[in-house]
Amino acid sequence: MTKQQWKERLDKGIVYMDGATGSNLQKKGMKRGTCAEKWILEHEDMVYELQKQYLEVGSHILLAPTFMANRFYLGKYGLENQIEEINTRLVQISKRAAGQNGLVAGNMTTTGKRSAPIGTVAFQELVDLYKEQAQHLVKAGVDLFCIETMIYLEEAKSCILAIKEVCDLPIFVSMIYKEDGRTICGTDMEIVIKTFEQLRVDAVGMNCIKGKTMLPLLREMKQYTKMPILVKPNAGLPEHIDGKNVYPVTPEQFAYEGQQLVEAGASIIGGCCGTTPEYIKLLVERTIRK
Repeated sequence: MTKQQWKERLDKGIVYMDGATGSNLQKKGMKRGTCAEKWILEHEDMVYELQKQYLEVGSHILLAPTFMANRFYLGKYGLENQIEEINTRLVQISKRAAGQNGLVAGNMTTTGKRSAPIGTVAFQELVDLYKEQAQHLVKAGVDLFCIETMIYLEEAKSCILAIKEVCDLPIFVSMIYKEDGRTICGTDMEIVIKTFEQLRVDAVGMNCIKGKTMLPLLREMKQYTKMPILVKPNAGLPEHIDGKNVYPVTPEQFAYEGQQLVEAGASIIGGCCGTTPEYIKLLVERTIRK
């Protein structure tokens, strides 16, 4: 997808992303501490069916389950030499689910590492790590990139630069913010947004926060940028009940809060932890502009 094609698509109205992957797979037997990418490749049909459902209820963009398929993370499981195969096969699952009607985003996230002088990793080392994964995602045929659940601004910057060294596909970047409008490590939202504007990404936003909490943050973000804003609320923090994780935000409440986010200016919306196809279905029904 070219940047011009992306702009034309956005002009048509709200763009819907899919919902959660990990929390749904845990319901199907994926254990905590498991290498999710490896588990998915051993249960391809489960992920295919989940993503197919998201497409059927109105999602335009499916996130390939390549969230942490980088050398650092896969190396923890002795899979660092299978990066190309793993990323390629994961993208293929999503492309099969998307068919001719959906877009597939290469999904990338934080390694949890900070670059020097604050951290111990060289900035260029992070760029190279992300560039390796990005190359495989482009080769596998993703339509765009979604960098999400980012904590550190410098790490998000390294991921953006890595993708730009590989291709000219649209890039979305999403951070986690606290209620005070700062990232988890304390960076002010305005600084984050201005940095992303300078890097000429195609959408900015936030994810893994409750919709109710996102609303004032979205209004603040609108003051700093005219770029399209992406929001992916979660279904609240899970509560452990009868041996299961239960998310407190209902599909109806999620859709209502999603409507508020769209009315406040969100252009791209989907779901994070705890959401299912039912959440996205009600969200689309409540917010679609006919």
